[in-house]
Amino acid sequence: MVASDTGAKNRPIEYIAKKARKSDASFILYLGDLVRYRNPSHFKWITDELAQKLKNFPFYAVPGNHEILTEDGVVDRTLYTSVFGQPYYWFGYGNTLFIGLNSSEGILSQSQLEWLSVILKKIRPQFKYCVIFSHYPPISKDRKINRELDPVSRKKFEEVIRGRDVDLILAGHVHYFWKGEFAGIPLVTVPSSGQPVRSDIDKLGYVKVRIGKDGIFSVKEHYIDVDSDMEFMEVFFSNALVKDEINDISMGLFLFGLVLFVLGKRLKTE
Repeated sequence: MVASDTGAKNRPIEYIAKKARKSDASFILYLGDLVRYRNPSHFKWITDELAQKLKNFPFYAVPGNHEILTEDGVVDRTLYTSVFGQPYYWFGYGNTLFIGLNSSEGILSQSQLEWLSVILKKIRPQFKYCVIFSHYPPISKDRKINRELDPVSRKKFEEVIRGRDVDLILAGHVHYFWKGEFAGIPLVTVPSSGQPVRSDIDKLGYVKVRIGKDGIFSVKEHYIDVDSDMEFMEVFFSNALVKDEINDISMGLFLFGLVLFVLGKRLKTE
């Protein structure tokens, strides 16, 4: 099962996690933007909630832009790596090689592209099939600049993967399901699992990929009917120390409560 772009709405991703655990799925690929803001409270809250539903079910993640950008737009990967570890990696399952890439800034670094080239040359031949998953798609249905890899990375990425027996590319970030093609390879973007939907189907969702001895024989979108509203109090407090306006509200509520407490004590003593 493949999910992306939760943005700290835990009900949909919890539903997907429970669904995966009770289905015939082997693991979840998560394509980034699990949190809404890059701060410790969001990471702790959503990962704790998710862990309760996953139990010991395998969950492979790559970072999105929300995991690495601060409120001021500064790139900081330390929090993500402290929670999830290496932002790009490969693993094998059955007859398939899975390669997770870090495109969280809308680019693929030269060092990562060189690493990818080595993996495709040395590791790829050991497997029958190969799937690459990442946050930013190399191209998208709506062709909006901020929803695709930058042109330089896209060109270099194509040079590395074309003709290298990659069977499928999976990406998030765009918040809609789409089947396309890039570098002669099937490309699928997955629906949002919590952030605003950008498709005619006004529902959150995920994708299920089936791979067998004869290859990737099914890539299908699934939509979910769950209450996608945030748990407002939890999100409110998880945003603390992130947004100034929420800090101001929090301080105001605290002072108001303190005043009521003091007045109550005075009235009681009188």
